[in-house]
Amino acid sequence: MKIRLRQKDFLLIFLIIFLILIDYRLYLYFKPLKSVYYKGVYYEFRKDVKDASKVSVYPSEKKLHEIFWSDDLRKITIVFKPLDGETNAYYQAEAFELTYKLLSIYNSNPSFRGRINFNATPVKDYESLESEEGELKLILLPPALTNKTYVEVKDNKVFISGKSFKDLDLATIKTILVVMNISF
Repeated sequence: MKIRLRQKDFLLIFLIIFLILIDYRLYLYFKPLKSVYYKGVYYEFRKDVKDASKVSVYPSEKKLHEIFWSDDLRKITIVFKPLDGETNAYYQAEAFELTYKLLSIYNSNPSFRGRINFNATPVKDYESLESEEGELKLILLPPALTNKTYVEVKDNKVFISGKSFKDLDLATIKTILVVMNISF
């Protein structure tokens, strides 16, 4: 049994296969990416890490990365200003994500394994915060306290700010990605 393909049929089959491949590539390009692979472990996130990678970091990602990997670092304190129930629930989610993922990242590095202590503390205002030597303060700024989304390093303080709760989550993810030294 012989199958004969006309040139027109062959071109049609080729075109269909080509369109399927393009459609698949577009799907992969626009599909949300919610996990990253770091030192043998997949880290899952609630939001798209490609969106998180667009969050601005001041003064630079290099400075943010360096402060998390300082040889003097011994303690990370997550600081928040208690507000309403919804905001406090987001504080808990962000604090859990930061603590869980950063602890896992540090434990994957032998020189940091078991060295960093985490805690969280509520404050009445952010202006009077002072950092001790070897301590890094992660300051969560929810939508009620800011109108911008960014991550900023000032001395031994990292401000994680979101103009919406989704953006606060993206800024938290951006912080974790920079610690991992992952960029898109």
